Amino acid sequence: MTTITLEKAQQDLPLLVNRALAGEEIVIVAGDRLVRLAPSPADRPAEAGFNEATARRRGYGSMKGQFEVPDSFFDPLPEDELKLWEGRGDA
Repeated sequence: MTTITLEKAQQDLPLLVNRALAGEEIVIVAGDRLVRLAPSPADRPAEAGFNEATARRRGYGSMKGQFEVPDSFFDPLPEDELKLWEGRGDA
């Protein structure tokens, strides 16, 4: 495990990311707090969406025909409900 200050991490971020991707545990000290730099799990969906392996594992299309989304789902929300979603109103 490598422990490094936040200031040093800012200077060496590309190098630290490569080391973390290679499996090294990197801990960044920011004041009295700690942050761990680690790669994301390998089985996570691709950034742009699902990849073929993920779709196959989850059974792409396995819910087909089990529910229907009505056209009203895409209608705009009423103003009072929209305010709640946007944090502009009281529950």
